[in-house]
Amino acid sequence: MKKAFFLLIVFSVSLCSIALNYGNTALASDAASIYQSSIYQSEVDNRSTTKAMDEQVEQNTGPASISSANTWNADSAFLPGTSEYTGLLPQLSGKVMQNTALPEAEKGKVVLVALDRIGWKDIKEASTPNIDRLIEVGAIGLMTTNTAGSRSCNNLYVTMGAGARITGSSNSPQAFSADEVYQGQRVADLYYQITGRRLESGSIASIGIAAVYRNNANRPYPVKVGALGTALAQNGYKVAVIGNSDTSEKQQRYLASMMMDDKGVVPLGEVGEWLNQKDGTRPFGIKVDFDRMAQAVQRVWDKADVIAVEWGDTYRAEAYRHMVMDSVLEGHRRKAIEEGDTFIGWLMERLDMDRDLIIIFTALGPLRELEVNNRLTPVIVAGKGVRKGWLTSASTHRMGVVTNLDLGITVLDFFGIPPLPEQGGAPMRSAYNDSGLEGIMAFNQKLVEIFNQRPFLIRAFVFYIIAVVVGSLIVLLFKRKYLGAIKLCLLFAMLVPFTYLILPLVHQSSLAVAALIAVAFTLLFAAIIWKLIPSMLDRIMIICLMMTGGLLIDQWTGARLIQWSPLGYDVISGARFYGIGNEYMGALVGAACIGTGAAVERLRLQRSIILSGAVVLLAMVLATLALPWWGTNVGGAITAFMAFGLFIMLMAGYRITWERVAALSLVLVIAIVGLFILDGFRAVESQSHIGQTVKLIRENGVQELFNIAYRKISMNIRLFRYTIWTRVFLSSLLAMVILFYRPKGIFKDVKERYPSLYYGFISGVVGSAVAFAVNDSGIVAAATCMIYVGLPFIFVIAQQVEDIEGSKGIYREMQLKRS
Repeated sequence: MKKAFFLLIVFSVSLCSIALNYGNTALASDAASIYQSSIYQSEVDNRSTTKAMDEQVEQNTGPASISSANTWNADSAFLPGTSEYTGLLPQLSGKVMQNTALPEAEKGKVVLVALDRIGWKDIKEASTPNIDRLIEVGAIGLMTTNTAGSRSCNNLYVTMGAGARITGSSNSPQAFSADEVYQGQRVADLYYQITGRRLESGSIASIGIAAVYRNNANRPYPVKVGALGTALAQNGYKVAVIGNSDTSEKQQRYLASMMMDDKGVVPLGEVGEWLNQKDGTRPFGIKVDFDRMAQAVQRVWDKADVIAVEWGDTYRAEAYRHMVMDSVLEGHRRKAIEEGDTFIGWLMERLDMDRDLIIIFTALGPLRELEVNNRLTPVIVAGKGVRKGWLTSASTHRMGVVTNLDLGITVLDFFGIPPLPEQGGAPMRSAYNDSGLEGIMAFNQKLVEIFNQRPFLIRAFVFYIIAVVVGSLIVLLFKRKYLGAIKLCLLFAMLVPFTYLILPLVHQSSLAVAALIAVAFTLLFAAIIWKLIPSMLDRIMIICLMMTGGLLIDQWTGARLIQWSPLGYDVISGARFYGIGNEYMGALVGAACIGTGAAVERLRLQRSIILSGAVVLLAMVLATLALPWWGTNVGGAITAFMAFGLFIMLMAGYRITWERVAALSLVLVIAIVGLFILDGFRAVESQSHIGQTVKLIRENGVQELFNIAYRKISMNIRLFRYTIWTRVFLSSLLAMVILFYRPKGIFKDVKERYPSLYYGFISGVVGSAVAFAVNDSGIVAAATCMIYVGLPFIFVIAQQVEDIEGSKGIYREMQLKRS
């Protein structure tokens, strides 16, 4: 017993040391950040009173959350040269705009420049003095590229325009001026045939608008095609689009499909072929005509409030990749970037950086980046209200990362225009960070490394669990001489999630090295516990409380570990950016149930004291999952509430009746409503996703709740069929059912010998079932919960069988001696 507490103290001290170290850094960072932000804000106030193959390049990995988090940052903790800015996310710079359009005297101008199919590496290697100037005075970041379909320019641009993940169509980028001729018809006439509306002279129309509407008619969430252009038009702001990404084979005006309104119209601009000139040395024999682009911009400069420029040469260089040598391709790309940089310099001469805003972005990266799963693209913002640093937003609350839905909202926010009800995303803000381009590239590289390591590490763990569960059943039913070995294997499996949690402390870029370190750490922990802790109950208690304590401390100190863990979440897939993901949420609930059950069982002589401690621990876990400043996980909070409520009722000696379950459910509903109200009254940029859900319900009605439920159910069904976590859940559950009956009478012995632990198992199974029911990737949470329910259950059964076998052996020896 003393050894058990000694080991628990060692782990607790270690975890607390890490927490205190991070906490001190966080406080220093926060103070410095607020100081910098206040100085900068004062200054601001004083100054201002690919072709079809692109459709198949990458498949979307799942719907991205538009949830926001608390203002804690975890990213720079492991970045070279940025450790002094770790901890709490620095105060966001720039004024919070009012939800009313600005007076004419205060109007500035927003200029968007699309440089497609490039990455930060391309920008670094090219000669870009003007972009470099913007990086020095503005904010840079990585932008997600999720859509409702494949990652393609067709889908990405309409997604950014809608502010919701939708899909385009094969002809959605086909946009033309009213007086142009397309397939023998005036575009104005063709547009009338398609929409029944008249097209004003000088405006630009998308002739693919009908297909976009048709392709997104049945989304399980509200969609407003062309929401960005519509919101601007409704508030009296004019939009102009200049440029195209035409090739010799196809006319492609992607930016028009982003800036159009819900009628498929952009009121001003030029997108025709005349903006390009023939050049036999360039891809497709085409290049941007600098002078004509400049003339087109000049013509709309005084009329337009938002000017969007599509510099098509970077797209054409990538689209031509299959026709040229790699070295030649890079030359074409570099030349396109450098000429685009010159045009950006021309634009900057006309901008007042104290009054205007310029945003340079890439909707889709080059194929070589996508091939290594780097799906994040460059974005640069400079001008009014933006200071040097890295971009962040309330969608991610991660320094250096924004979503592609945030871009349109940033434009609206600049003018003080509230987004339409259907629009997701949040305004991009700058957070102080002086690591610059090198830092953002290192950050990006680490995100890619974690993303690429995650599948192998998770699959290896899942297959190991399944093998151990199957092996345990064989040993328990047929080969009991291997009970000691199987118990060690179970111990190892239960320790892997903890190892994966602390693995970011020794991050390695090599998958092989990372896997070896994970195995070595787990073996070390297993050997220590096996050697120092002889008691089965103590082993289970130590492992479960290690997991619970580690996750709690990590959440309280900014989730620095979980965001980089193989069992955490990643920004590349965009499923979650903050708080605690479903993988570790399930593990936390399961470990808390079994850990407290084992502790109460082990310390039954001090039952009243240990029960009070157990209630406090479970309350801390519930609060960590529920409260907005730790990035509310609503499904996790519901799961924990039901599991812990059941555990406490059982420990208090209450019988479980339908009336008590109904009462518990009523308390849960009241608590959830309270959380929604609490988060709904917080500042928008501090709200978690439940606060934003309140906003959606206010704007779209109660139907939004049904939409959310439908999405969660659909995701659960899809994941249950395809994810490997289903195998963990089913194999663990099946093993528990089998061991309930065989060996005969063994479960009854365990129940009578370890009643408190038995209650932990019951509440853990209920928690797993609830997690599956109420989370949008519930099978994942249910499976990770079963790691700390099913495996300890098998461990206890194995120990009981071993004790019985040992007793039989002693009895036989005594009989032999007597005879």
